[in-house]
Order: sequence, then structure tokens, then C-alpha cells
Amino acid sequence: TFTVSTGITLISNNSQMIVTAWDVDMQGMTSAGTTGTLAFHGSTVDQTIGLGLTSKDMHITDTELSRMSLAGLSIGSSTSSSMVVDGVQDLSSAKAVTLIATKAARTVYFNNNESRFQKSLTVQAGAGVVLSESITCKDSAAVTLFGGTGSLTIIATKSLITTHHLLTVTADDIDLLGIVSTGNANMLIRSSSNLEIALGATSKNLQVTDAELARITAQELKIGSSTSGEITIDGITDLSSV
Repeated sequence: TFTVSTGITLISNNSQMIVTAWDVDMQGMTSAGTTGTLAFHGSTVDQTIGLGLTSKDMHITDTELSRMSLAGLSIGSSTSSSMVVDGVQDLSSAKAVTLIATKAARTVYFNNNESRFQKSLTVQAGAGVVLSESITCKDSAAVTLFGGTGSLTIIATKSLITTHHLLTVTADDIDLLGIVSTGNANMLIRSSSNLEIALGATSKNLQVTDAELARITAQELKIGSSTSGEITIDGITDLSSV
């Protein structure tokens, strides 16, 4: 376990810190200054990570996160197992947050309680990003979700709100039963594997149905990229929110 005891402050003087451990016990403070960053990596392959209220192999609570003053915070790696984010509320002390579970078949889950992020948020997963609970990003410079070969999934009644900041989604499919709102900012949707894309009734690798489009509120919605496959449009009727 990486432990910082009560009354102790770990200071990096604007440098990068990398912590490799099984768990974190942050009773004291950690400061990387105005430009320094902190990265937490699991000490074993397939180590699970829990942020907030859900305990996993590595567990970093909301209170522990509030004791870190950083330009950037990165949690997880390409060898980590899946990650659960549950009720994170106090990350205003980190200017940029990156969550990583990019090993094959690994997923980042937002579960149980709504999470709120104050600054830039990047989520990178090998097999999907699942919102079983809502996310609100307040002062984010941008929100980037990479689902790898999986999907961006938002279950019914839940939401992803970026508060007027750019949202970029890269995944092999999306499943929107909840809502997405970028306010007066843009939203980009593209596939991670250069797949064919369908809007409306026709099924392709990455399909965004008419009903899913109706659940997106954005200043401008851009779908596809310079490396995407063909795009098929079939029966779009409900894009009034874009």
C-alpha cells in the first residue's frame, strides 16, 4: 500500500510522480504544484480499481482524491483490470483526470451514485464505457471517452452532461437509452476500428438510431472521421435537438 500519513505532505515541486502499488491510503496531502502530475498504477496485472464509494483491489476514496493538488491525475494502465467509478464528487484539485483500463475486454463503469468532475476528463477502456449512473462535468476543457472495441452505454434515466464543453466519443458502437447534453458545444462520434457507420434504421457496425439521436443535445454533432468506413443514412426524423 502507498501510504501518506496524517499531517504529512508529499511534494513533487511541479514534477511527475508515478505510484505503483496494490492500494492507496491517503490520510495526508499530495501536491504536484501547478504543472506536476500523479499517476497511480496497479502493482499486478488485472488489478481492479475502485474510485469513490466502491472498494476494489486498489481503492481511492472521494476524500483521498480531495487531498491531492495536481495539474493532472492518471489512474490505471494498459495492464489494469476493469475500473468502477462510484460517487466521485471532489476532484476540483486536479486540472485533468485520466482513467485507464485499456487491456482487452476491460471496461470502465460508472455505477451506483452520480459522479461529478470539475476539469478535463478522459476515459480510456479496452471494451467499453458504461454509465449505469450519471456523469456531470462542470468546468471541463473537454470530455473524451474511448471505448475501444466496446460501446459507450448510457442506461435509461441516466445522463452525460459536459456543461458546454466538447465531447469526443470513440467506440465501436453506442447504446444510448439515457441522454447526452453538451449544451452549446459540439459532440464528435467516431469508431475506433474504422468501421462502417449507420444513422437511423439500417444496422451497421456502429449504429446510431433515430431514437438515440433524439437523446443527444449539442450545438453540432459530427459523426465519422477521415478513416471511417461508409456511412448509411436511413430514416432520420428526430434531429431537432442538434
